[in-house]
Amino acid sequence: AGLSISATTGQVIPGASTASSTGTSYVVTYSIPATAACPAVSSTATVVLTQAPSAGTSGSLEICSNGTPANLFLSLNGSPHTGGAWKTASNVAHSATYDPAIDAPGAFTYTVEGGPGCASHSAQVQVTETPMPSASISYVNSPYCNLGSAGITRTGTPGGSYTSSAGLALNTASGTVNLAGSTPGAYNVTYTIPAD
Repeated sequence: AGLSISATTGQVIPGASTASSTGTSYVVTYSIPATAACPAVSSTATVVLTQAPSAGTSGSLEICSNGTPANLFLSLNGSPHTGGAWKTASNVAHSATYDPAIDAPGAFTYTVEGGPGCASHSAQVQVTETPMPSASISYVNSPYCNLGSAGITRTGTPGGSYTSSAGLALNTASGTVNLAGSTPGAYNVTYTIPAD
């Protein structure tokens, strides 16, 4: 701990020295020993070492368009320092929270300002929104005679599956009902879209 310095050359090794984000001061003394004719001489200088800021490394966030607000800081990689500031792709100040209900996706930049002698450091979180799936289904010609089959009309997101109660001969992939193979009665059919 402390200042790592070569006693012969006076070269300071910052990476091996203790530093703070606001700067740590050290006094370095250079001494010339006395000779037979002259007394010893010394000179001092102050060295300030500042801990380099780190915004971590860039990351990404994928969120559903109706998802709950997310903490952008948690999507940074590496070991980001706290206390930095966020800005949108339009260079507008932003909080650390991304809310899909009010925010637009894109690159959000996190910057940690540097202390004395250090430049600031930045990293980005690229936010991508996935549209919320939605769909509606209907059997437009219901009620049916229990002969043949009945196809479903679906609008919206594909890729879901169909379910109903026992007694209805339902194709769970297509939603088509085998009327001849079903027990007469009223049924509710549910179309479910899996989570992305």
